[in-house]
Amino acid sequence: MDTLWRIDLSVSTEYPVWENIAYNKRNSPGLIAYHTTTLIQNVVYLIGGSSMGVDSLQDYSLDLDTFEWKIIKRRSKNAPISIDEHTATLVEDKIYVFGGNIAGFKNDKMLIFDTNTHQWNIISTENGP
Repeated sequence: MDTLWRIDLSVSTEYPVWENIAYNKRNSPGLIAYHTTTLIQNVVYLIGGSSMGVDSLQDYSLDLDTFEWKIIKRRSKNAPISIDEHTATLVEDKIYVFGGNIAGFKNDKMLIFDTNTHQWNIISTENGP
């Protein structure tokens, strides 16, 4: 899908209401699935994903004040070519990305995306899952 939805969890109702949010489609990821999103302050980072079997080769950020997308190109040497079906966890200003598929192959790598520099690093692990 290429839609953006919001739910207000602070409202206590039996049936929460979802709201479809209009956004500027310029630079948006378009139709995408199998990605993760991580919120830092008022910016959502969208990592990886694919559309109709074609892997995304870039990541995105969405400013929740303006609802405008920015493309984040994977330029660092440790950046995955493409990544989908992974997990992502925020620690301070870094997004830790584990597993999923890199360039179509299952992997057990732990990657770190630095939201300040947009650089990727790989953590060396032993005896991991």
